[in-house]
Amino acid sequence: MTNDVYDSPQFDSDKGCAHRETIKSLKNEQSILGVSLGMLLGLIPSLTFLYVYNQSGQFPYLLMVVPGIVIAFAVRFCGRPYDLGIRVVPAVILAVLLAALFFALDVSPIAYPLTFVNGMIVVGFSRRTLNMEQERALYALRNGKVNL
Repeated sequence: MTNDVYDSPQFDSDKGCAHRETIKSLKNEQSILGVSLGMLLGLIPSLTFLYVYNQSGQFPYLLMVVPGIVIAFAVRFCGRPYDLGIRVVPAVILAVLLAALFFALDVSPIAYPLTFVNGMIVVGFSRRTLNMEQERALYALRNGKVNL
């Protein structure tokens, strides 16, 4: 008696070529230049927002995650990254810039861990949405079913 519900996905050898083409198109679509552009497009208004809000005298810590959210969506739509290595770059740059801004604005030291939270938001939200065919191709690549 076999249980087909819990079987792992099966890959045909003829689908390997289709998976290779899908992976190549994914790699061609993601762009480190687009990620950099998206980061700049999101960084300028969000850091300006934090600076202006800090000058008003009230500075709730919940607003400090706004740069991470804005930059994540800008990176997502400009650079179209799916790879973790490309998504980590803007997260690290944002964390360093926010730490420097918090230091320059003399924000309370309790806010410094929020730089890490912003970095995690960028890594989490900047991954592009993939369709099922693209997900299967990446699954096959990660499990050694497809060689590039």
